Amino acid sequence: MKKTKFNNKELEMTMKKINYQVEQDREKIIDFFSKLTQCETPSIPEDTRSAINLIKDFLDKEGLCYQEIKANKIMPNIISTIDMDKPGRHFMFIGHLDVTPVGNEP
Repeated sequence: MKKTKFNNKELEMTMKKINYQVEQDREKIIDFFSKLTQCETPSIPEDTRSAINLIKDFLDKEGLCYQEIKANKIMPNIISTIDMDKPGRHFMFIGHLDVTPVGNEP
């Protein structure tokens, strides 16, 4: 795999753009993650549908396309992509939504 080299100036400009966008959407980001952390998604029974529904609602409001994959009825997956202005390396996020309960919860 060929690695793309970034010079410090290009990386600095990219970071400034990202920071600016995050600051512009600060309240939206805080609201989304506040709601996401309130979703009940314990590892047992591994039901992540409430979090997936929140994410789908967010993507719909933002006008972003996605595909829901239901390999498991109670643990669906989402794949979402956007077209970028220029070719090269792009950011990808991958994660899981089930959590281990805190303390003595089952």
